[in-house]
Amino acid sequence: THTVSENTLIRLRYSAFLYKKTKAPILVSGNDPAHASINQTTYMANALNEYFNVPTTWKEDRGSNTAKEGIFSAELLKKSGIKKIYLVTTAYHMPRSVHAFQNKGLEIIPAPTEYISVNESSGKISALLPTSKALSVSSTAIHEYIGLLWYRLYYLI
Repeated sequence: THTVSENTLIRLRYSAFLYKKTKAPILVSGNDPAHASINQTTYMANALNEYFNVPTTWKEDRGSNTAKEGIFSAELLKKSGIKKIYLVTTAYHMPRSVHAFQNKGLEIIPAPTEYISVNESSGKISALLPTSKALSVSSTAIHEYIGLLWYRLYYLI
């Protein structure tokens, strides 16, 4: 059966934590156009319910990237009278996510999770050598910076 990825589960766990603290209703968003037959929002809502006993109020599955998720989610939330949201995503993705959701008539409270760190021993010569983890983190950072630039140019947000 299909389910959410480990990374998505980490974000859902933090969303469930926030829900239990605040009782703020939850919107899940995201869709992978490369796998149109798989509705990620349904899997997210099911995981919140089954693993954490937390309801999902809205599912936004039209957005195929973070910028579109911001547009469609804000539209859905504003129709329900929501003016302030906790935005849960990975820490490295937060700047681009906030950018996608800001200026849509919502007050954004960033709620980052899943921080990345590369722990190398300082002072050792081995700390100067490249590692696969450091390369992966660099790749992720470059992707996010290019994405942020693209959103500013293409979506004018």
